[in-house]
Amino acid sequence: MMVAMGLVAPAWVSAQQRQGANPEAAPGSSTPMNVSTPLTAHEHAFVRAVAQADVFQIDAASLAGRKAQSPRVKSLAQRLLASYARMRMELERIARERGISLPSAPSRGQRALLEHLRALGGATFDRAYARTALDENQRNVARMQQAAASIANDRQLRTFAEAQVPALEQNVREARASVAARRG
Repeated sequence: MMVAMGLVAPAWVSAQQRQGANPEAAPGSSTPMNVSTPLTAHEHAFVRAVAQADVFQIDAASLAGRKAQSPRVKSLAQRLLASYARMRMELERIARERGISLPSAPSRGQRALLEHLRALGGATFDRAYARTALDENQRNVARMQQAAASIANDRQLRTFAEAQVPALEQNVREARASVAARRG
């Protein structure tokens, strides 16, 4: 029952509804707030890269939890496992809301790196894992910072990226300390 049809709207119908606006929309918009815009190619690539990084870090940390000899490296692995499991859960929630399927395996290069780590043992493994953790976490900090700065259309993804930076920076500090300790 809209005024445009020559009918008078009941009192409980808001002014926006009478004017044809979407009541679930953000002010000034006809798009519902709970419906997101489609992801751009850049945003899809970001989500895919983060998902693969999460799987890689979880697999590598699990491996380090079993193989590392150094208590410091084992501790680093536990921290990274927890950090990336939390990140993965948040990314899965976002993907589920969007109907996006996430990759469940690391990239080809990451798989090769995991195979390389699996072949190592002892102190050599500890050094290689700590160095890998440092390199990958530095890469992930840069990825999140770049996404936070460049994702303009999707507030949820931008917020996700911004929220990950402090934990990833802490991962970098711990990995850097593990690398420094393994040199000695």
